[in-house]
Amino acid sequence: MQRCAVHDWAERGQNAASALLSVVALLARSWQAWSRYAAIGLVS
Repeated sequence: MQRCAVHDWAERGQNAASALLSVVALLARSWQAWSRYAAIGLVS
């Protein structure tokens, strides 16, 4: 019973970590694009 709970937590942590990584990657990519547009002068 305990091992199952620990495994559950490990899996949940892994899912949360990969979700967080995806969000960070998305933010980084959009920030890069925004910076590029700002450099060209499309965004004020």
